[in-house]
Amino acid sequence: MFQNIQQIASLQGRDFERAFLNLMVQNQQTAVQAFRNEIAQGTATQIRSLARTGLSVISQNLLTSRFLLNLRGAGSTPVGSTGGTSDTAGQADNQFLMNSLQNSALGIIMGALAMIRGSTLGLRNVGLSMVTFQARSLASGIGLLTGSGPTLQGPSLDMMQSIQDLAALQGLNFNRGFMNFMTTNLAQNVQSFLNEINTGTDALTQAFARQGLPSLIQSRATMLMLQQPQGTTFTPGTTTPGTTM
Repeated sequence: MFQNIQQIASLQGRDFERAFLNLMVQNQQTAVQAFRNEIAQGTATQIRSLARTGLSVISQNLLTSRFLLNLRGAGSTPVGSTGGTSDTAGQADNQFLMNSLQNSALGIIMGALAMIRGSTLGLRNVGLSMVTFQARSLASGIGLLTGSGPTLQGPSLDMMQSIQDLAALQGLNFNRGFMNFMTTNLAQNVQSFLNEINTGTDALTQAFARQGLPSLIQSRATMLMLQQPQGTTFTPGTTTPGTTM
């Protein structure tokens, strides 16, 4: 550890930042595992409670460190490390993250659309909540994507056409189309998050899925509740909204 610090101290600029963040990620990962071990195996209630609190804080710090490291060039070999792929999320985990980030970006667009086009205060408030939640989710998820993972892309042409169809609607027609769109999208997102929780191989990605799942379930329940008074469903255009873009 002391040798690592000496190596970092000899660097400057972005090289220093990358090396420092790499060291922080290593230390935070060790702390996360230690807290998990205490929670799973500890016998003292107060210490286990402390470990749960510490795990929440350290996990968030680790997400932040990985996000910053990603901005400065993820995939560099940590100081004092021989490289390897043990800290790299599996291809399926990275694919889940990419889909989740695409849907977060879509959620921001849809939320803003609801704030502008929604004909009821309730739907406009839902739009505001979507923008806030999805922006936070997007920032957290980007920090988990590894440099070797798939490239993040925007919505597909079909998805953009569905958004344009919705944007052309007004009043109750917009409300129906929006809620039908989002109900389908959220149902697919919930299933995607459940699949990651049950079959994922990267612990941090699974933690990201566990953290986001309750909000997705609540959002879908809210959408279904708002959908009831709006009458029959309406799907804009000929495209079917979904999560694969």
